[in-house]
Amino acid sequence: MISTQRYKPHILLVEDERTVLSLMQIGLTAAGYICKTAESVDEAEQIIKKEFIPKLVVLDQAMPGKDGLILAEYLSAACIPFIMLTAFDETAIIDKASELGALGYLVKPISVKQLIPAIEAALVRAEELMQLKVVESQLKVALNGDRDIGVAIGIMMAKYGIEREVAFEKMRSSARKQSKKITDLAKELITSETKTVGDFK
Repeated sequence: MISTQRYKPHILLVEDERTVLSLMQIGLTAAGYICKTAESVDEAEQIIKKEFIPKLVVLDQAMPGKDGLILAEYLSAACIPFIMLTAFDETAIIDKASELGALGYLVKPISVKQLIPAIEAALVRAEELMQLKVVESQLKVALNGDRDIGVAIGIMMAKYGIEREVAFEKMRSSARKQSKKITDLAKELITSETKTVGDFK
């Protein structure tokens, strides 16, 4: 019989202390997450390359051999979200982790009860960032493909004092609601603004 239970996203736990690693895995699995574990940076990289790409990585900063910041650099380059665990509340480490895109930073010892809210917040933020990248990509394609869209977005930015991505998203949403192509909506906006300016001449 196939289970209908809904599981939360896959999490990769990277920690060299086996007891801590086991406790995190047991607690997160009980909370509904599917967890894979690694005890070193090299093992974590191999899992990502050969087995699966996690929705989030929880990694310890201080590990023998390659430390967590080395893995953080790899994750940042691969656009894989992560949160950092460490036994030391050091500004330099926090700053470096932030530069690499860490979505959270927790000082050990930490309980699973404390870890879960941090994971939930990181997953929400990761989804927001992914959606932003999608919009930015679509905007870039639109601007490269049609001059009218770029002009219309500029009009909206000046008129409403909003950012480029927000203006594009508003245009796209309006086009969907009106069952129009975004290029047609852009032309209508330009025509409307041109007429308004002409009325004041």
